[in-house]
Amino acid sequence: MDGMVRSVLLITGVLEALADEKQLGVSELAVRLDIHKSTVYRFLSSLQTLGYVRQNEENEKYGLSYKILDLAGRILSGIDVRQAARPIMEQISDKTRETVHLATLDQDEVIYIDKIDSSQPLRMHSYVGQKIPIHASALGKVLLAWGPEHLLGDLLKKGNLKRFTDTSITEPEALRKEIQKTHGQGYAEDREESVPGVHCVAAPIRNADGSAVAAISISLPVLRYNKGKMPNLQKMVCKGAIQISERIGFNGDKT
Repeated sequence: MDGMVRSVLLITGVLEALADEKQLGVSELAVRLDIHKSTVYRFLSSLQTLGYVRQNEENEKYGLSYKILDLAGRILSGIDVRQAARPIMEQISDKTRETVHLATLDQDEVIYIDKIDSSQPLRMHSYVGQKIPIHASALGKVLLAWGPEHLLGDLLKKGNLKRFTDTSITEPEALRKEIQKTHGQGYAEDREESVPGVHCVAAPIRNADGSAVAAISISLPVLRYNKGKMPNLQKMVCKGAIQISERIGFNGDKT
């Protein structure tokens, strides 16, 4: 492997390790990344000089600085759909008092790009930047249903549909039928398929050519789930998705 490429990979490894563990010492990072302590120290010194890492003077361990948040914020501010979606997400949150997520694709996974927490004590634990499985989430299903045509085919060819709960869809043909159903009804549901105890309903956010560039969902604990309230949540998330879609250029039903 080229030396520069290896250095980039190792620096990325340092950043990801610090993001996971909050604070780590040089020795801990060396063991975790399987590299020499002197190499770890050199990378940490460079990142500290650039302002992305800071050292705790009391325990001498290293952690990420707030400059990472500034970088993430600049990335998120450049996503037009996030700006377009926020007011609609707030309206849905006010009406339902449940957690509302905005997500998009990151290769073959789904990543949350915005979130409004439920105002109720019992709520879903999640965070912006978190990735979730595409085949076991309502958000993922609508992105498969209205996303690039090859996406579902590529996923089914891999045949590695991981089981997260007892209700996860792990059979390729069953997933294909679920995506067809999703496309037909205009929304998707996730019945505790990735997170036990959480039920989600989602709808696609579509651009000018009708492709899904993101998706919006309402998530609620199964303790507050009942079939009688679902039609209203389905209608609300679909209406919200259409409103956001229109804000980013969608102007009609392109199936």
